[in-house]
Formats: sequence, C-alpha cells, structure tokens
Amino acid sequence: MGTSSNFDTGGKNILDLVKKNHHIKSLIVTAPNKSKTQYEIQPPALDYLENPNRIIADNYYLMNIDMVLKILRSGAKPERHELVAEVHFPPVIFPSKEQMNKFIVLEKVNDPHDLGMLTRSTKALGWNGIYLTNKSGDVYNSFAQIVSKSQSLTWPYIYGSSEELRKFLCDNELKLLIAEPPKQDLQAISQVFCKSDNRIFTRTEELEQHDDIIKTPLIFWNGNKSDSSELKLLSRIALLLSRELKSGKRNNEASISTENEMRVGINAPFIDVPSAGSIIMWELNRITASSKNV
Repeated sequence: MGTSSNFDTGGKNILDLVKKNHHIKSLIVTAPNKSKTQYEIQPPALDYLENPNRIIADNYYLMNIDMVLKILRSGAKPERHELVAEVHFPPVIFPSKEQMNKFIVLEKVNDPHDLGMLTRSTKALGWNGIYLTNKSGDVYNSFAQIVSKSQSLTWPYIYGSSEELRKFLCDNELKLLIAEPPKQDLQAISQVFCKSDNRIFTRTEELEQHDDIIKTPLIFWNGNKSDSSELKLLSRIALLLSRELKSGKRNNEASISTENEMRVGINAPFIDVPSAGSIIMWELNRITASSKNV
C-alpha cells in the first residue's frame, strides 16, 4: 500500500468513487479472518463478499478491525464488517493564470465538515480553486471527502504561508477580498453595484433610476478606516474566509495582514463559515456576471 494514495471508508462512499472512475488500488473488508459460519460476517461486508464484481480493485484484503485501524492511523473510524478502499491520488489540473479569476482563500478552516462543504460550493459555483493557509485542514481527510462527495480529491488546491499567498495573488493578479461580519455602524446601510464601472455605492433613490445598477444584500467597506477612497470590486477576486468569521473576532496578530484590503459581509450574525462563504460566492457571481470590467 503506497504513499501516493488515500483511504476511504464506507461502501456507499466507495461505490460513489467507482462511479466517478476513480482507480481503487486496494479493497479491504473488515470481517473476522477465520469465520466459522457466514453469519459471523454482516452487511455491508457480506454484500460485497457475495457480489465481488461491484467494486473492481487491484488487490483485495480480509482483515480484522484492529489491524485496519493500525494501518489507517487517522481520524477514520471504520466499523466491523465495513469496507475500506485505498484510492490512487488522481491528477489534479491546476488552472492557469488566464483561467483563474475567482479563488477562495481559507484561513484556519480545519473542520473537515467545513472543508468538505466549501469544496462542494466552490466547484458548484464555478470558482477556480482553493488556497489553504494558517493551519487549515486536510482536503484528503476521509470525512471531508464524504461531505464533499469526493470533490476534494480532484478540486484544485494549494497550501502555503501568508508570505507565499501574497506572491500567489500578485503572480495571478488577484485582489484579496476579506469576508468579515459587518460592524454595528455598517449593518443598517444598503448598497448597490454599478455594472458599467464596478463601483459600489450606498443605495439612494437617485441611483436606482439607472439601468446599470444592481441591488445587493452584501455590505462592502474599506478595511483601513482612514481610507476614504471609493469602493470598487475588481473582476479577479480571491475571497478570504476564516474560521473566525462566525465569531467575528479575527486575531490579526496571527492572521494574514489585511489592514488595507476591502471587506465584504452579510448581515447575518453567527452564520457558519460554509454558509457564509456560499452566500457571498453566489452573490459575487450574480452581481459581476454582466459587469463590463472582465
């Protein structure tokens, strides 16, 4: 069993990988090694033993659960009479600079459920990939794979430090946009997006008479309070989502330096990171879809 592979548990999850044409290197059945009768082996292990052609693998193993847990040495906790598959890491095609215009940056997002949900949303909404920094989790975690419907196996991602992120953004001409809960003095404002020049204004009756104005529930503001320059949403975006988005208490000392970056938020306190990220990504797609600055 090689290092260029990953373990997945659960018959349903493994069958899903097979349907997506992932190569199964090894299939392990966690049943008693020396079963005296067929009744000692229970489903789903029994289902596979009776129908072995359902999952084609290079190698097949029958192991007791203790041996399997020693091999995995991970957060995966397969049950007795379960299936475990060793899957080759599939090749992941990273987008070129020309193909990259909307990217997600994850900061300290280490919960496997959150990673899995954000991977699914990123792909479903047409964003180009994920940059993980500051102790973000493992996209190959078995639970993250289950939640992402195996999308985390093939979706473009890159791990890097805060310093490397700056170079990544510069090399790919991406503008960082920080997702944060709006402060109290911003929660009551209402904004619109101007399609002709990508500027953002506070909504007024006069503005709403123009045909290139889009109303948005998102709230944008400058991170630097002394910065009075106009708000402008560029077409090449790297949206930063942090684990601390839910609490609204972002530790700037341990975080990426973003004092001068533009912020975006939604007026929905204590919303979880995957939900907030999905809402913001969907809305950014909507308001920039017909923008002339592409």
